[in-house]
Amino acid sequence: MLRDAYNSVENLRGGSGNDLLVGNSSANMLNGSAGSDVLFGRDGDDLLIGGTAASGGYNQLFGGNGSDTASYADETASVTASLTGKWAYVGGVGFGDVRDIFNSVENLTGGSSADVLVGDGFDNIHAGGTGADQLYGGSGADTFVYAGYADSNVVGGYDTVADFVAGTDKIDLRALGTNSSRVIITSDGIATKLLVELSPSTFDGSFDGNTDLAVAFIGGNALTVADILF
Repeated sequence: MLRDAYNSVENLRGGSGNDLLVGNSSANMLNGSAGSDVLFGRDGDDLLIGGTAASGGYNQLFGGNGSDTASYADETASVTASLTGKWAYVGGVGFGDVRDIFNSVENLTGGSSADVLVGDGFDNIHAGGTGADQLYGGSGADTFVYAGYADSNVVGGYDTVADFVAGTDKIDLRALGTNSSRVIITSDGIATKLLVELSPSTFDGSFDGNTDLAVAFIGGNALTVADILF
């Protein structure tokens, strides 16, 4: 039985059952909530949130056209998500723990724990959120986004970007409102560190592990200031 008819509605949230949510040509946010849900973003740059799947089940996330994101921003348990494998686990990796399976999803957003986000051969956008995350872009021109200084620091846990390619990949710091004068990049030939001081009024070239952004990169001289978006 038809329950609702829509006009000028862009976003949908499911209930506790197994829901089917279908977007349109706009940038939609589809949130399955509880249950084993199927989300179709269709056209537009969509945000897909599978939610808690039913016991023994999983969510299916289909991005469609556009640059679509599977988001785990509300998760407090560790997330392991792979665009190459087209799956995501929350709270553990193993058969039966899978939360979501993907198709035509380009980007991943992590939660507040220590997450592992893995890209693919396309241009991916990863945002690990807080916690000591491991980020893999894959072979595309990838962007790693930091929305706050607490996303990656010594006290709360700092991220490791495993496969950053200077001149191709980007670190996006635009949400921080910072600039190159507050950036320190060091390398010992094996690994590279990016440090960004929080307060411009106190910048003196030193580093405060309590407040400043800290990101590690595998490989010597892995990035330069030119690889950062301000």
